[in-house]
Amino acid sequence: MRVLFQLTTKYHKMQVVQEGTIRSLFSGTGFYSEQSAINVEDLREHMYDYSLLAMRGLDFIPEPSRILVVGLGGGIIPRELRHSLPDAEIDIIEIDEHVIDVAKDFFFFEEDDKMKVHHGDAFIIVQEMKEQYDFIVVDAFLGNYTPFPLMSVEFLECLYKLSSDKSILTLNCSRMHPSFNSQINTFRSVYGDGIHQLNGERNDISTTLYVTKGDFSRPAKVEITEEIENAKIFTLTNP
Repeated sequence: MRVLFQLTTKYHKMQVVQEGTIRSLFSGTGFYSEQSAINVEDLREHMYDYSLLAMRGLDFIPEPSRILVVGLGGGIIPRELRHSLPDAEIDIIEIDEHVIDVAKDFFFFEEDDKMKVHHGDAFIIVQEMKEQYDFIVVDAFLGNYTPFPLMSVEFLECLYKLSSDKSILTLNCSRMHPSFNSQINTFRSVYGDGIHQLNGERNDISTTLYVTKGDFSRPAKVEITEEIENAKIFTLTNP
């Protein structure tokens, strides 16, 4: 294993390592510290469930015209969204400027005229935004959890206002984290009962919550996929 880059920022310790063709971004230490990974010989391969699960939001809304991604990491999700949706407008918010550099320098992430990164605190930035988004992805991790301000009612209310009349929000989270049920209840307090959960097959940790605004039916093909054979989706009841 080769260490390609390492730096301690005001938010965390970052390290980029490569073993064979697999390049990984570590942030923090311990459980869930590996944040992003790519196969440098096949950038379309999803190394972790979380990025594949985020893309399954397109089962609800196949052709979103405007997308907001909170948290850049290695840039895997926005890069895949750009690949699938070449005409979509994509805004990304990332608090750590060094993460932006790492995504560009080591993980093949590129901005273009329709995909821009906004450097700053998402909790503040979303309060100033006026655009309406069809698809919002929250994939911001500090170590092994989503920062609590980004799980607050205040933050979710801002995202709700930025959501178009029929939109989908996806959240990358861990169902093993002690705050998981609280996160569900917070989402429900803002968005109502349109909450679905899809679990990753490759481990018992990865979970994506899909939160809908507007009248959505459950996509039939979400039940089982070839990529995640044992995936399941269901409307959550009160925990």
